[in-house]
Amino acid sequence: MSRQLKGKQYDKVALQNAVHAVKSKSMGYLKASKLYGVPRTTIYDKVVGKSSVESFQGSPTLLSSEEESRIVKWLTDMSKIGYGRSKQELLDVVQKIIRADGRPNRCKDDRPGKDWYYSFMNRHPEISLRSPRQLGKERAVIKPEHVEKWFTDFESFIKDTVPDPVILLDPTRLYNADETGFSMCPKTGHVLGLRGAKSVYNITASDRSQITVMAGMSAAAHYLRPMIVFAGQRFTRNMLEGFDDAVLGRSENGWMDSELFVMWLKTVFIPDIKERQVKKPVILFVDGHKTHMTIEASDVCKDNGIILYCLLEHASHLMQPCDLRLFSSLKETWKSSLREWQIDHVGQYVTKFEFAAIFKKAWVNASKVENAVNGFRDAGLFPLDKDKVLKTDKFQTSILFRQKESKSNETEDNRTTEQTETAQDEESRPDTQMRQVEQTVAKQNETRQMVNKEKQTENEKQDEASKEKENIDPKSIITVNVKVTTNNSLSPQPSTSGAASPMSKILNIPKPKTTKKRSFKREILPKAITGEEFRKILSEKKRKKEEEEAEKQRRKVQREQKRLEREKEKQIKAEQRLLKKKQKEEEKEKLAKMKSIIKKIKKAEVVYSDDEGSDFSVQDDSDDNMPIDPNKCYRCDGTDDDSGWIGCQRCFRFFHRKCTDIEFEIMSEEEIQGFPFECLYC
Repeated sequence: MSRQLKGKQYDKVALQNAVHAVKSKSMGYLKASKLYGVPRTTIYDKVVGKSSVESFQGSPTLLSSEEESRIVKWLTDMSKIGYGRSKQELLDVVQKIIRADGRPNRCKDDRPGKDWYYSFMNRHPEISLRSPRQLGKERAVIKPEHVEKWFTDFESFIKDTVPDPVILLDPTRLYNADETGFSMCPKTGHVLGLRGAKSVYNITASDRSQITVMAGMSAAAHYLRPMIVFAGQRFTRNMLEGFDDAVLGRSENGWMDSELFVMWLKTVFIPDIKERQVKKPVILFVDGHKTHMTIEASDVCKDNGIILYCLLEHASHLMQPCDLRLFSSLKETWKSSLREWQIDHVGQYVTKFEFAAIFKKAWVNASKVENAVNGFRDAGLFPLDKDKVLKTDKFQTSILFRQKESKSNETEDNRTTEQTETAQDEESRPDTQMRQVEQTVAKQNETRQMVNKEKQTENEKQDEASKEKENIDPKSIITVNVKVTTNNSLSPQPSTSGAASPMSKILNIPKPKTTKKRSFKREILPKAITGEEFRKILSEKKRKKEEEEAEKQRRKVQREQKRLEREKEKQIKAEQRLLKKKQKEEEKEKLAKMKSIIKKIKKAEVVYSDDEGSDFSVQDDSDDNMPIDPNKCYRCDGTDDDSGWIGCQRCFRFFHRKCTDIEFEIMSEEEIQGFPFECLYC
């Protein structure tokens, strides 16, 4: 809130008119004071020359009136193109101007404080602090010719394809539908609390999700039943409890999809217009979202006498009636309804089960006749008028943001902010502020011509001469070169003529950078979704999509088969590796046992419990000539045995394999044949 200044506030033009009225003797001091709202003593001081008409009470301002006017113009231009400046950024700009100009001041670090800010806002009531709305880049760069082309194409389509041209003059046959989201925890704004408190809370549910609502209305204020879309397919409770007139919608993520839109057409739009006995065909305006542009939706609309027509892409903030009026009002009533519910249910939290009951009150309060009528009027759809869109304030951002590079297309206001201009160019070219001064002086001259041309007194002539010195002609203001004087005065001084003006360097309007043009152009689709041309495109897209899906499915089957084959090969290789590993381990184990047996034979002395006391060693050489019986085991004296035989390599005695201390059962026949067996006698 701006600080209130002491003393009576009045307009500068009103003071000038009051002084001229008194000087022309058309009225007295008291009457002029009452008529123009200026104190009588102030008018008297200006008339008798006690003070100048241009002078005001108080210390000199930090910036001149022309400089402040340029800053105001810069602030408004930046706000129009979507780059509005905050309070701190304004003070930063003034600080840069002061430092660049080198003028003396009383500000700390050359930065003005809150007193200067409040005084500046009081001197310029045409600007104020505003809360900006976010605007996407796609919406900011919309060209006016795109809007004009949309209206031209729409009129041509209706004229060529619709047999009833009166449809555009019948508000009951023009509908608009769109979806929007409602937060379960909207911002409540400012609340009353203890002054100086560090934290002020608002208790809400932890759920930060949104509930989607599909709404529609006609230019004659016929509101369709809203569809409330919830995430999920099965619910344990009635989700529309408290708002039975609404329609339940289900989707996996809680958003609108193509199937839900077709369902909305069948269960809401078509039954509602049929019940109201609306004459067909009717026009349904929707945005260009992909959920609306399907062959299924086109078939349903075509079969039921509905012309489904797309609005200009990325222009919902300009041409969609629901966005222009209904949704903004609905969001505000939703916040107030939710706030009332929270106050009446202290300690409870809003969930999706209570949404329908709370939303019903907001819907009833927002679905008013003026919202529908004004929405279609502001969108230029009824009555059909493209100038409503092109001349609206919301479109100024799109127009000002799209600045052309050619100097011939630049306005004079933009040329005053170029950084490359010299001081001579700045002084020789009129800017917006100079034109304002020129207009003000022109008005004053007209006032002077209207007053009585009687001969004025000598005192009045002197006052008029002094006034002419103070009110410099605009042309002289543009061309005069004022030098900076080095004194201790706090009155603002312009920069020297030999350097570029700091105002031109600092108060610059940004220009969009030129980007490299795309090598391909985006396909421009017709807006009439139910038109034959668009239906052919949709059918072709559907056919291609089905082919792509079939191809994807075929590639998926092939990938699955290849995956199974790879897994089978991996399994076979794994089994082979395990088998080889097992064989290697068995061979390693056999080799280790054979080495152990050989080591025992060579180094260990075997003592048998059943042959205790026997001596198998050779006592003399008689054993060398002893005959060998190959059918006898020289250990057990047995003859036949199924376990097999083994012969000594030195004495050629034979033994049953089981009668030895060697584990021949783990060896193959080839290994046994090559085994170096020596008996106990040898």
